[in-house]
Amino acid sequence: MGENVLLFFQNIESPVLDYFFELVTMLGEKNILIAVIAWMFWNVDKKKGFILSFTLLFSLVLNTGIKIAFHRQRPFELLSEIAGKRVQTATGYSFPSGHTQGASTFYLTLALLFKKWWIYAAALSVSLLVAVSRLYLGVHWPVDVIGGLILGYTAAIVIYRILSALYDRTVSRDLFIVFSAIGILLFLSGFLIINRIYFSGILVLTDLMKTAGIFTGVSVGFILEGKFVDFSVNSSFVRRALRFVVGITGTLVLVSGLKIIFPAVDAFHFFRYALIGLWITWLYPAAGKRIGLFN
Repeated sequence: MGENVLLFFQNIESPVLDYFFELVTMLGEKNILIAVIAWMFWNVDKKKGFILSFTLLFSLVLNTGIKIAFHRQRPFELLSEIAGKRVQTATGYSFPSGHTQGASTFYLTLALLFKKWWIYAAALSVSLLVAVSRLYLGVHWPVDVIGGLILGYTAAIVIYRILSALYDRTVSRDLFIVFSAIGILLFLSGFLIINRIYFSGILVLTDLMKTAGIFTGVSVGFILEGKFVDFSVNSSFVRRALRFVVGITGTLVLVSGLKIIFPAVDAFHFFRYALIGLWITWLYPAAGKRIGLFN
């Protein structure tokens, strides 16, 4: 049945639909999500920005772990009649869909944070469209996107409720963050050991390394920012816009520069993304406060 669904989308393909669904699928990709989180954390509300980033990253670590556990191949890798599109974004394994799970977690968490009916409607619509886009592009099976939707919505609701209850209780919140980061590191270590002993190192762990790295960096950076920086988001629109442009430019430079410095091996993927998480939550606000961007 899954193959028939994919063939249906292959049969209705057109340049217009290709363009539309490639745009839609970008709504579940990291560049847009990171930009929204950065604007939220730096310029709107630190609480909302952190809950949004922590919930999304927790969901994505879970997603990459499940992908490795099932290590299922993608449709365009197995079926000659399925022509995958935008395959450069189809990294790792197939089940569950990372784009779908990330989008459903991210946009539902936004809706939960702002509690507007139209944001709930938009969150549901966007996440479903992203799911359909992954089928149209031939990079996921139907069960992949269904699993992504279920896991994404569940992660959004559960983690949002936990962090909302704990956020203003600083000690409890920070302990939850620390223990979550330790749990993620143990989760990662378990996969490294299993991959080495039982799979002779053939499983692809790159995406798990990256997501675990940025999760760790964001967690540590948020705690350090609260203790040693504690910036205020309040400022003029011009200063907030400048703050965002400088911060995103620094993030892009860091992403590109660290690729040159660090070799493309899994351990360095972890450290590279951990530094990016630290930059967004702690290093940039600390530097920005010194030069007046966060005053």
